[in-house]
Amino acid sequence: MISAALAVLEREEQRNELSEIYENNISSFYNIAFQHLHNKQDAEDAIQDAFLSVAGNPDTFFAVPQKDRIKYIKAIIRNTSCKIWNKKHATTECEVEFDEQLIEDSIPLDERIVSECSCEDIYRFIDTFPDTTKTAIYFRIHFDMKYSDIAKTLNISENAAKKRVERAITKIKKYMEGCANE
Repeated sequence: MISAALAVLEREEQRNELSEIYENNISSFYNIAFQHLHNKQDAEDAIQDAFLSVAGNPDTFFAVPQKDRIKYIKAIIRNTSCKIWNKKHATTECEVEFDEQLIEDSIPLDERIVSECSCEDIYRFIDTFPDTTKTAIYFRIHFDMKYSDIAKTLNISENAAKKRVERAITKIKKYMEGCANE
């Protein structure tokens, strides 16, 4: 299934390593993709697209420490799966009127004072970001990747990668401050 990705790689040792990673982790990769897509063919397509992305930027992938390479591929598969899902299930946005007073009246004052952001709230907030922004943040924070490497992997400019990470971190900080002030 990843023969197209392997054909892109120039060095034999890179082809062997990527092939071995695929062979040893295919069920894990498939589970990630299938969890998001709920369709066998789409899951296989997501894995193939992810490996093509890795093979398209071999220097970036092989610069990742060997112990983190599987996690790196899993992140790409997860994001590729989300992109496929979003493309197939595009929804239109509609405006809904929101009555803040109704919510505030139903929550006791002591609960409003005590409440703060939980990790789950922060993850949900981050999940509202575009896929490339989420991936850029993950690569920057978890893998400590350079902006140039993030840009190559996501096929965007280095400046765009830097701005996405910086804007996202600013938004996360403001969100967390808002939780603490409520």
